[in-house]
Amino acid sequence: MRRVRSWVVVAVVVVVLFTRAGWLSRGWGGARAAAAALVPAEPAGRERGGVGPTDGSPTRAEASFATVIDRVRGATAPGAKEQDWGEPALWEALAGLVGRVKDASGRADFDLPVEWPDVKKVVVGLPPPQEAEAGTLYVCRGGSVGRARHTVILADGSLQIQHAEQCVIIARGAVLIIHGTGNVVLAGRHIEVGFDGDPGAGMRRPPPPRGNAPAARLNAPRPGGSLLVSGGTIFVAHASDTVCSAPQAVRMSHAHSSTFLNSPNVPAARPDNFPVRPGEQPEVMRSLEAGDLGPLVPRQRPNPLEGKVKVTDVVSGGVRGFAVVEEGGLERVVRPGADLVPGGQAAAAVPAEKGGWKLVAVGDRFAVFSDGADDAAFLLSER
Repeated sequence: MRRVRSWVVVAVVVVVLFTRAGWLSRGWGGARAAAAALVPAEPAGRERGGVGPTDGSPTRAEASFATVIDRVRGATAPGAKEQDWGEPALWEALAGLVGRVKDASGRADFDLPVEWPDVKKVVVGLPPPQEAEAGTLYVCRGGSVGRARHTVILADGSLQIQHAEQCVIIARGAVLIIHGTGNVVLAGRHIEVGFDGDPGAGMRRPPPPRGNAPAARLNAPRPGGSLLVSGGTIFVAHASDTVCSAPQAVRMSHAHSSTFLNSPNVPAARPDNFPVRPGEQPEVMRSLEAGDLGPLVPRQRPNPLEGKVKVTDVVSGGVRGFAVVEEGGLERVVRPGADLVPGGQAAAAVPAEKGGWKLVAVGDRFAVFSDGADDAAFLLSER
């Protein structure tokens, strides 16, 4: 008898709850709608399992360029605690940036070359080796790399890479690449690339798998041009399908199907009779105002040594390159790794706890100095 009374009580309670929710009056369709209302809706433009919004609007506070660099600096400090590099803020910011660039440039083929599920190993504190391992995320203070493919490099400093393919690279100072294809590169001061993109990307077979790179990506068509975003300047000698954004200046000797976003100082337009390659769009270069591309875009910052140091010449060439600095009417050659002006005018601008400024990168009419926490970039005018 007690069991019967218990079941009656349960039935009455269920009927009352269903009636209040409107399920009985609306049938099973109403029941499903009412049940759906109890589940938090997915953010607009975001699919389940996705890494970011498709309409360019952030679903949470996206990581900014400054916060990423701060995290790298903290992670590479002595005695630093282990960090979670798979947190959504960084990867959603990357996906959001790529999505906004796709919308602004009309380049539907752009994708983030490496996502967090592709990362199999994280190396913190050590510079990437000459042969960077695919599927690895390197958190470092900068360095020189021979080849990087399907790699993520986050650097609180500057990077020089000979060959980079389908990598995500974020550096506080400068990024210099000799050959690059399909990369996403963000640099606080300067980006320089010798050859970017692959003019014959759709005409060749994909290369055989290497390392831990995802098979699906390796078997995909070869990538085209890269996305290059700098807080200062960008120089590219030969570009194919490259998209770049820089507030100070963009120089591009040979541009094919390249797009400049939010770049006020770009090369002059090509003449109407400029030769167009087979299959290429008639417009070989275009400049567009794209609005805000998101917080991950490096913001232009003043040169901390402006008016304190005069750079008169720069000779590129990697470790054999040098910059010429004038002080007191005398010129002095500064090579990579050497102090800028020991005991000179520049030293007065540097707090003692930060040490002296050193030359960390030289490029085509460009020099970058660093004190370990900030960078000073000098752009020389054309001769």
